Amino acid sequence: MDDDNYSEDAADPLMEPFEDFRRDAIVRQWKEYLRFGKRYKKRKLSTENRQQTTEASLNIWESQFQQLRKALHDLVSEEHAESLKAVMHQRDENNSYQTMLDSIVDEAPSITMAMKKSKSTPTNSFEITRSIQSFKSKREFIAEKIKPLLDASLQTEYKDALSQWQSGERMFNKSKDNLELNTLKYLVLTEELQLMTRKLEVMETLARDTRLELINAENRLASKKPSSSSNHNKSIQEQGSDNNNNYIQQQSSENAITITETRIEQEENSLAQVKRTLEKQLKEIEEIKEERIDLKQKLAQEEIDLISLPASRIDKFHTIYYPEDRLRDYRHDSDRLLNTCQEIREDCDKLKKNRRHYMQERDKEQLETIQVLQNRLFTLDQELNQVRGQRDALQIIRDESILVGQKERASLTELELIAQTRKDRASILESELLQLRKKSAALTGNRSFYEMTMTLNEGEITIEPIQKELSVLEETMNELKSQLASQDDNQNLDNEIKNRIETNTLKRKMNEFQEKYGFDIHSSDENEILKKLKKTLESTELNINETEKILKSLESGEIESASVVAEALKGSTMLDEQNKVKINELMKMEDDISRVRTERGKYLQTFNNLNKAKDASSMVVGALKKQEEKEISYIRELIGHKRNMKDQMTNLEREITQSNMALEIYQVKKEEFDDTFKELKEKSNLAKDKLVELEKSIMEKIRLIEQGAHERLRLEESSELLRRNLESTNREERPAEMELRRRRDEYRALLYCRSCELRLKSHIIMRCMHTFCRQCLDDRIETRQRRCPNCNESFGINDVRQFYF
Repeated sequence: MDDDNYSEDAADPLMEPFEDFRRDAIVRQWKEYLRFGKRYKKRKLSTENRQQTTEASLNIWESQFQQLRKALHDLVSEEHAESLKAVMHQRDENNSYQTMLDSIVDEAPSITMAMKKSKSTPTNSFEITRSIQSFKSKREFIAEKIKPLLDASLQTEYKDALSQWQSGERMFNKSKDNLELNTLKYLVLTEELQLMTRKLEVMETLARDTRLELINAENRLASKKPSSSSNHNKSIQEQGSDNNNNYIQQQSSENAITITETRIEQEENSLAQVKRTLEKQLKEIEEIKEERIDLKQKLAQEEIDLISLPASRIDKFHTIYYPEDRLRDYRHDSDRLLNTCQEIREDCDKLKKNRRHYMQERDKEQLETIQVLQNRLFTLDQELNQVRGQRDALQIIRDESILVGQKERASLTELELIAQTRKDRASILESELLQLRKKSAALTGNRSFYEMTMTLNEGEITIEPIQKELSVLEETMNELKSQLASQDDNQNLDNEIKNRIETNTLKRKMNEFQEKYGFDIHSSDENEILKKLKKTLESTELNINETEKILKSLESGEIESASVVAEALKGSTMLDEQNKVKINELMKMEDDISRVRTERGKYLQTFNNLNKAKDASSMVVGALKKQEEKEISYIRELIGHKRNMKDQMTNLEREITQSNMALEIYQVKKEEFDDTFKELKEKSNLAKDKLVELEKSIMEKIRLIEQGAHERLRLEESSELLRRNLESTNREERPAEMELRRRRDEYRALLYCRSCELRLKSHIIMRCMHTFCRQCLDDRIETRQRRCPNCNESFGINDVRQFYF
């Protein structure tokens, strides 16, 4: 059968252009590999030249440094050098500490503003963790791909490097958490300082208002004193000139003078009181300013240390935490907010982790479906080729039979009758084949396969592909049986243990569900379940109503107690303790109410879900009943088709005898096809040898690329070490240092995209091997400018690939 397939493929004229296309594709790929190799050699030579130049400059710098060290050693003695080093080190430390303190004191407001701004953008830490996790997953994915290509020693080295990197990442996460705690503490202290500053501002405004009132009062007094003296002089002159005035007018004027004097005395007394109060307020303001200065100093110290203060030390700050009740409330609120923040962050991290896993699963499913569809296409192509071969064979038999019939029968009328009878017979056979095909597709029980068979053209399906599929399935069954026989008992035991653990966890979850909601999962009575849920809802509603009544009564009692406390002495300790107990009880009752409300919402959600499940199950039951009726009718049709099949089998056995006669004719053709098959086999062997050589060259190129990557990493590490040594040893700018900086900038510029010069390179064009960022390439693809910005070579969407540093 295999030889027949080979001969049919060789004889098919449709396969010749496909082979030409495949040959052209192989040649084009080989040219691309050669071009890639040339470019890689050029880049390697350029990097080696750069490395040599950097090494030469380094050697020059080291020689100059050694000469300078020798000259200094000759000038200064050892003891004097050590004392100088100690004095310089101490002076540098003092200067650095002083500058740090000054900068912290000066930049305290800017730091607070930055911390406030950081509140509005809390996603930076999450983005950093997400990028680290993505880099980690990509690195592990690359390691899994490279594993079969590496040796055992290289694998161990790579694993050690990966473990070290993971430990560093954990340390980074721990330090990040500590930094977040310290920043939260710093924010709390800054908020408290803001409150104190606001209080100070209020006090200053009050002082300004009182000062303005004092100035106004003094101005009024100054204006009233001369007016009173002028009035008194006028009255004396009138008395001297007009002695005939009445005694009543004199008395009234004297009374007015006495009233004005009493008013002036009262105003003077009130002014003295205002001055006293102002002096007291000024003293308080000065004390608050001193406390503010102390607080600023403490804040600066805390910004330097960033450590968690103990509670005993915090309690000493009487200006901040003077009332005990507020302190407890603030602590409770801060703990609650911290817990909620941590829960939200954990939920966000879980969602991000699950999102990546979900996306990977979806990608795997898509790849699997694509592979299944490709396999199905391959099988369909094989079947189509087989059907074409059968069609050609049947046509040859038909032509031979026509020739034989023409020799035997001379009259045309007889030939027409024979042709009509054969056409009728062929139509009957086609209808029977269609019925058999429907029956076989229905017996499989797969709806998609049934629809696929119905969509196929009539007369194209034969028995041979079905027999081939049967043989393939039998082989797979035998392989599975052999695998089951060859499996170890330990593996079976492990699988059983895993299954039992899963069953135990499912049972535990079922028990927890039953304890929580009060009914069994397997119970089919939905009315009982609904009744139980309604009872629980009613009980929770009653509890909520009772708690609301208790809350109202407690609120009324609290109001009464507040009035009694306002009337009674404020400093009584017994009433304060009772109020605290009542407040705590109220807090507990509010927590219970919130918990009951949350449970009520959960029960309502479960009730709605159960109703939806009930509706869905009823819909499923109706659909299943309809499907059952259809299947019964279909089974009846299949029974009638079975009877027809028996009659057809007898007809097919007769046709088999005729096909045996045709086999002898095909054997002659087979000998001719064998010669062509041998030639094709030799060609395929040559193509396989070429493929092996290409694979070897590809593996060597991959190895060279990896070596280049390792060398690049080592060069980067060495350059970093040299940069640090340069910064630590000599701070002054020199020509060698300027050259190194310039080259470092050039190397760093190579990492960025040449078109935008803003983002790092992340994608490569396989045609010309030039690298750019993703956004620039997407913009070109969207605007249909699919040409490389460097070499102006055209490229397609499939030529763009992603790479990682």
